[in-house]
Amino acid sequence: MPSIHGLTLVPSLISRLPAYLTVQFVRFQYKGKEGINAKVLKDIKFPIEFDAFELCTPALQEKLTPMREKFQAVHNADVERALKGKNKSKAELEKEKPKTVAQPFCFEDDLGSNNSGYYTLQAVLTHQGRSSSSGHYVGWVRQKDDQWIKFDDDHVSPVDQESILKLSGGGDWHCAYVLVYGPKILELPIEAESSNTTAASDVDASGGEKMTVDE
Repeated sequence: MPSIHGLTLVPSLISRLPAYLTVQFVRFQYKGKEGINAKVLKDIKFPIEFDAFELCTPALQEKLTPMREKFQAVHNADVERALKGKNKSKAELEKEKPKTVAQPFCFEDDLGSNNSGYYTLQAVLTHQGRSSSSGHYVGWVRQKDDQWIKFDDDHVSPVDQESILKLSGGGDWHCAYVLVYGPKILELPIEAESSNTTAASDVDASGGEKMTVDE
């Protein structure tokens, strides 16, 4: 096992993923000489999409795999549709896009869990200032897709996703202090969802397939 300064490091894996994941940065450090909690301005990049699969135990990874395979199938279908319609306009592609229905993001027997390991950034809390006893806090919340809303006291304004990525720190601009990730939602075409429902109805409560009799 790896070690640092003679201390053995024991790796730890996650056996359950929560639906919502909160990440808090250490943005303040006490300086005894000055007697203040100074701001840590270091630039810390964070992703919009986060995959926790590699952090999980083998048992949990096995449970996450079915939903992840569905995500991959949807991605492959989107790529194929884009290739076929490369000569079409964006409006035409949007019109041909199949109607979808959102799938559950948690396991049936564990409400409040994440059944895929995929997360999407939903909100950011930032701090602007040089000390923990002063400065200004602002909330940034995803509205839809790449559209975000900035909540600065009573002033509310729309911002784009590029503005969110600039909240990583490195100067006197707003520095990300708390990140809130939510489960990535799988959207299945209604036709596929209907077929899944039909297939499920062909299995009785005991787990065996229903038998049909020809008359």
